[in-house]
Amino acid sequence: MCRGEPGLESGPGSVEALARIALRGAWPGESEFPMGAGGGERSGPPGAGPLPSWVGGLAAWAERGRGRAGVDSAPCARTEEPLPFQDILLPLVEIAGERLASRPELPSGAFAPSAHADLERGLLLWLCQLCGPALLHEFSLYRLTRQSALDRIGSRAGGRALYESFARDVLCGDLLLLLGEYGALARLATVVVDRWTDMAAELGRRAAADRELLGRAFTRGRDPGRVSAVRWLSMDRHEGGRVILAVRFESGLHLVYKPRPVALEQRFSELVGWLDRRGRLRPRLRVARVVPRGGYGWMEVIRHAPCRDIAAAERFYRRAGSLLALVHALGGVDFHMENLIAHGEHPVLVDMESIMYPRALPAAVSSPEPSDGNPPVGLTDSVLATDLLPREHDARPFACSGLAGGTEFGSGSVERRKWDAVNTDDMALRLGPATVRRPENLPSLGGERLDPSQFREEIVEGFSSTYGMLVETRESLLAPDGAWLRFAGLPVRFVPRPTHVYGWIERRAGRPECLLSGADRDAELDVLERSSASWDPRRRSHFERLVASERRALREWDIPCFRTLTDSRDLPLPGDGLLKDFFEQSGYERATRRLQRMDEADLEVQVGHIVRALQGRTPIGRPSAHQSISASP
Repeated sequence: MCRGEPGLESGPGSVEALARIALRGAWPGESEFPMGAGGGERSGPPGAGPLPSWVGGLAAWAERGRGRAGVDSAPCARTEEPLPFQDILLPLVEIAGERLASRPELPSGAFAPSAHADLERGLLLWLCQLCGPALLHEFSLYRLTRQSALDRIGSRAGGRALYESFARDVLCGDLLLLLGEYGALARLATVVVDRWTDMAAELGRRAAADRELLGRAFTRGRDPGRVSAVRWLSMDRHEGGRVILAVRFESGLHLVYKPRPVALEQRFSELVGWLDRRGRLRPRLRVARVVPRGGYGWMEVIRHAPCRDIAAAERFYRRAGSLLALVHALGGVDFHMENLIAHGEHPVLVDMESIMYPRALPAAVSSPEPSDGNPPVGLTDSVLATDLLPREHDARPFACSGLAGGTEFGSGSVERRKWDAVNTDDMALRLGPATVRRPENLPSLGGERLDPSQFREEIVEGFSSTYGMLVETRESLLAPDGAWLRFAGLPVRFVPRPTHVYGWIERRAGRPECLLSGADRDAELDVLERSSASWDPRRRSHFERLVASERRALREWDIPCFRTLTDSRDLPLPGDGLLKDFFEQSGYERATRRLQRMDEADLEVQVGHIVRALQGRTPIGRPSAHQSISASP
C-alpha cells in the first residue's frame, strides 16, 4: 500500500501483529514474508527475515486512525450519502490522498480540489466494497456481546452509539488485531490503495499532457483547464485497477477517459465516414468522436435524449438495423445495453473493444455459473453473436442486449444485497429489489420507452440496406486504400468468460470467510479450474496458463483482461509471455471471410434471426404517428 512509508514505532506488539498479517496475507507459493517492491521495512520475528513493505502501510493506517473515531469533515465523506464504515476507512483514504499529491510525475495543479475529492470518493467506494462485509461481520459480533435481546427491542431506530463505539475501538487499538484475523483483506486493501494511486497519478499526468490536444479536438482551441470533477462510470477494475471515468474540465468540457486503446473506435468512425462519402448510409449514422493516445484515449460524452416524434423513432430503428449490419460484418460481440446510448434518433455505440473478435479454438474456457449468456453452438457466426439482439436461451436476470435490454426495467425481477441503516446500530446487508439505473440504450417518446419488437420492419430495412451496400462496395472496401485494411493490427479484447461470471467469482471470494488468509481466498478461485475440466487434453497447457493468469488478476481484485491484435492468432498473457496459435482464426481473418461470404442467401438467414429474436417479446406498444415529445406528462 504505502510503499517505503514508515509505520508505527517499533514495539513487540506492533511487530508481532504485522508479522501475523504478513503471514496470513501471503498467497500460496510465496515465501513466508514475501518482499514488496520497496524491500522489507522491519524485521519480523527472530529468524523470519524482514517483513514485506506493504505491512508498513497498514501500520500507518493504524497510527493515523489512533484516537480518532472518524474524519467526517473529509470532502469525500458526504454526510448526506454516507458509505458503510467510512469512519474506519477514511484515515487510509487520507494517507492515499497525501501519497497521490506527492507523486513526482503528477504535474502541479493537475486536479482542482473538487476533482481530488471525487477521486478519493472513488477510493472510499472501493474500500467499502472490499472491506464492508468483513467489518459488518465483526460489528455483528460486537453488537451481540454488548446488547441484549431486550436492549435490541427497546433501542431507538437510527441510533449510533454502538456503531461509534465499535469504530472508536477499532481505530484506537484493535485495527492491527482485526487485520491479523483477515490477512487477505489487509493485503487487498494495500493493493487497492497502490493501484488507485497509480491510476489517479496516470490520469492527472495524461490530462495535463493532453490539454492542448483536447482543446483543438473538442473546444476549438480553447484551453480545457484543470480536471475539476471525476466520476466512476464502472466499478470494474482492469489491468492494474484502471477504470473508465467521466472527466469534467474547468472550462466545462466533459469527456470519457478510457485507460485502454480506442483505435477500434477511431477505425469504426473512419469506416462510417468512408461509406457515408459514397452516399450509401441513409439515414446517416452518428458516431462518438475519439482522440486516440496509444494505450488510452478520450471520447466525447454521448447523452441519452428522447425522440421528437414517431418519424424520429422510425429513423432510430433504421439506423439501429444499419449498425447491426456493420457490427455483424466486423465480427463484433458483447454489444450489450451498456455499450449503446439512444441519443435522440441516433443509436450511438460507445464501446467497440470487441469488434473483429477472434475465433477461439474448441474447448475454450467455460463458465462456472449456469447460463453464461453465450449464443448456442452454430449461431456464433450469426447476427445473434453481436449481443445487440435478445436471445431466448439467455437466462440472466434481465435481458441485456444492446437494442432490447432494459425493456423489463422497473419490473423488480432483480434482487441484490443492499446496505440498510448505514453507520447506525442497525446496519445490515439485506437482499431486496435492486435499484437498477434506468437504461440509456432504449429510445423514448413522450416519456415512454420504445420496444424494438414494435419496429421490426425498420430494423430489418436498415439491416438489409446496409448489408446490401457492404456487398456492393466489397471490392473497393477490401482494396489497399479501402477502409477495411485499417482494422488490421489493432488491439482487441478477448473475453474467455463473460464479465458477470468474473463478478460472480469475485463476490464469492470476497466473503468474510474467504478473506481470512491468502490461502482461503485462493481456494475459492479453484472454481476456475473446476469449471474447465472438459478441455481438450492436447491444448491443456494453453488453458492452464490462461487460468493461472485469470487467477493472478482475481487474486488481487482485478477483473481479468486479455488483449490480442486483430490480425493475430496468438494471445499475450499479462506477465506470462505468449500463447502461440491460441485462436483458430484471427478477428481480422474471420471478419474478412465473413464479408467475402455475404450474399442474398446469407442475408435471408440473418433477417430470419432478427425477426425471430424480436418475436415473442411482450410488446410495450407502438406510439401513434401523432405522438411527440410534447406529449410527455
